[in-house]
Amino acid sequence: MAKEQQSLNVGCYKSDADLRGASDGILPYHHHSISNKDFKNERELQEYIMLNAAVFVEQYLDDILVKAIKGMNLDVSQPGHVNKTKRRGTRVADIVFVCRDNVYNKELKNPKVPAEKRGGIGKLLDYGRDFQYPKKEMLLITTVFDINTAHTIKHYGLPIRYFYINKDQILEYTGDA
Repeated sequence: MAKEQQSLNVGCYKSDADLRGASDGILPYHHHSISNKDFKNERELQEYIMLNAAVFVEQYLDDILVKAIKGMNLDVSQPGHVNKTKRRGTRVADIVFVCRDNVYNKELKNPKVPAEKRGGIGKLLDYGRDFQYPKKEMLLITTVFDINTAHTIKHYGLPIRYFYINKDQILEYTGDA
């Protein structure tokens, strides 16, 4: 049975107070974070995003999907190849969306500890350096939003868009943290 694409509710939130107000009982809101248990692991999150790729790109990135690539090898010796075996130390983008206007490199996190999201920031910055597209954007997508990660991205002016996702909605933190 083929899986159906789901309609995604999308929102932009500029402050901690806006995010708290958005929870409306849909998202569990804690003092400085929101989280969910919709996905067992990153692979399940990756499959969900790949299934809904066109919807995500159109509704949220305001672009048109040309191709979605899962597990793109960023190794300089084999750029652009799909990585079928994850060897330790291999630089692999979780998902890359090649679109009409931009190319989007996505790092996915279904973290058990906050340091995993901060590790995602490091990966995106490292990958972005070798990502050979003139019009590119880096996206950190997580099932656990925390304000400290938003503060870090904002404080250093990092070229990373920060998203929270569950199976009902996607939120992007866009403003002053």
